[in-house]
Amino acid sequence: MQALQGFFGSTVLEPSTKQRSSLDIVMYAACLVSSPQAIDPTMDTVREITARMGPNGLLSQENVQELAGVYFKIENYLTHDEPLRAYTTEDIRKKISRKFHISENNMVEYWRNAAQNFTQLLQEQPVSEVAIEHARQLQKLERLIIGGSLVIGAACLFLPAQSCEPLLWCNNFDMGLSVGAGLLLFGGAYLFMKGLGGFKTKFKVTYRLLCTAMVLFALAQSQQAIYTQLGLWGSPFVSHGGTVIGFVPGVVLFYLSIYLFARLLKVKTFVTSVWAMLATAVTLIVACLAIPHFPSPLPPEVLRAGLPPVLFLDTLLAYAALMVLAIKKVAAPAYTPALAWLFLGLAQMALSLLVYTVIQVFFASNADNVFLSYGGVSALFAVGGILLIRSGVAFNQITED
Repeated sequence: MQALQGFFGSTVLEPSTKQRSSLDIVMYAACLVSSPQAIDPTMDTVREITARMGPNGLLSQENVQELAGVYFKIENYLTHDEPLRAYTTEDIRKKISRKFHISENNMVEYWRNAAQNFTQLLQEQPVSEVAIEHARQLQKLERLIIGGSLVIGAACLFLPAQSCEPLLWCNNFDMGLSVGAGLLLFGGAYLFMKGLGGFKTKFKVTYRLLCTAMVLFALAQSQQAIYTQLGLWGSPFVSHGGTVIGFVPGVVLFYLSIYLFARLLKVKTFVTSVWAMLATAVTLIVACLAIPHFPSPLPPEVLRAGLPPVLFLDTLLAYAALMVLAIKKVAAPAYTPALAWLFLGLAQMALSLLVYTVIQVFFASNADNVFLSYGGVSALFAVGGILLIRSGVAFNQITED
């Protein structure tokens, strides 16, 4: 349980009964920094102070003055060097005022005397009601998106389905799950776009690419509904794995958006290397073409032509998910929940695409495939969509931290 809590972080807002101090303000300001490593030398002073504190936790006047200096260094970093968020001095101090319920009049005096007298101004205060209400509204929106997507998907059960000959397994159940999964991805894109306020232009570009990837992936996923309604499952394009083409733009943008995100935070590891990704893809393609294949109604040349793009797209998604993990290791705690859910969402998308394309290539004409008959692939996509929605909700809460 503790491992899960550490992986996902916390977005739960609860009233606080803790006595607040100037140390809390400094720690809160530090949490606004997207990459804590950038201010690590500055935080050495805080570590020294906490190491010298007695069991009663009281700060000396000298400690208070040192913390004032640390705060202003962090504030200067946030307003000038922070890579993701766009802050002004007024923005930061308003967030602190709201977080700790310092009245507006007290705030003026507080900051006027901060350098000389960074005092214990704060008393017992609950978490900001604005932040709590914002979290409640996000929860309602999350339920609305998930519930609405599933209801619309269920409504597709009552649409007349066209003939799927020679395929016998396609049906409205599979089409409903396909539509529901697509709508969930649209909802995830909306939530990410909704939470972009207050971020810098470069980061907005990165996340807009991510949102575009979700939309394109949703459209690709919705192909199944189109093929069912138009009776195209028996067409050469579908039976030869042509549905994979629709996923190319979305998957490429997924990888590109996360790659740019990693560059913004200067994350450099094996998983952020384009050459490593290409080498992995080539290795998997060669290995897969070399090993014996499962019996398939498709000609060998069709399999050889279809496998390379499938494996390349799966490699892109897998590396995108791993890059999110690398980003999560260096990002501030405020970003932990959003990045944790984003990793799971991308990993699930990779699994979904792998299962989908493998079944299309190897079992496209298999009328007895129960997994396809009851929308198993679309269900995997739907799970990925829900995970990305959870990431979008957590991403919105960053602006309220």
